[in-house]
Amino acid sequence: MISMFIIVFISSLAITMGYTSMIPLQKYDYAFPRGNLSSLITVDFYIDLTCSSCLDAWPTLTNVVDEYKDQVRFMYRVFPLPYHQQAFILAKAAQVVNYYGAKSAIFTFMDTAYALQPQIYNSATSDMTYNQVVRMVSNWATKDTGVSTDDYFIGMNSSTSIGSTIEMSTRYMWKYSCLKDIFATPLYIINGVEVEGLDTFEDWKSALDPLLA
Repeated sequence: MISMFIIVFISSLAITMGYTSMIPLQKYDYAFPRGNLSSLITVDFYIDLTCSSCLDAWPTLTNVVDEYKDQVRFMYRVFPLPYHQQAFILAKAAQVVNYYGAKSAIFTFMDTAYALQPQIYNSATSDMTYNQVVRMVSNWATKDTGVSTDDYFIGMNSSTSIGSTIEMSTRYMWKYSCLKDIFATPLYIINGVEVEGLDTFEDWKSALDPLLA
């Protein structure tokens, strides 16, 4: 009986160790890339478009990208936190804009989402249905992005072929972040190392300048 248990345990362990992620390979590891994509310095931004702490950090991150875009590769990953009730809708809308929008449209959408973020808070949307929130976000996703209203709703509809692809891309970005042990936003990783205390432009400058020297 004991030997049978050991055999079953070892077999289970082998299966577990041989398990591979169900996330397909993707060129940019499920991120919205920006800056110098051939740079040896990579900065990962893990953000939630409905997170007030990310809203506070957004102006600084924008300044950092503006300053270092020619020297650093920036990877934006939208990580919808479960206690932000509308976070997944915003994450999915980001994928729609990236799919249909003009070049850099995704970052225009992010600017809009953060500018209007109070409208999407739990308290502000507590009496709204899912579809009502989706309709509200349509105005954000189509503002200066090149995305049409029709395309937006097709992309947000998971029963369509394109909508299904966008749904899975949203999930894969979230799953990829989970595989990297991401648990909060905003969270920053520089060349594979999580870095804390990056609250000001000067903090970022102190972290990046030595790597670029």
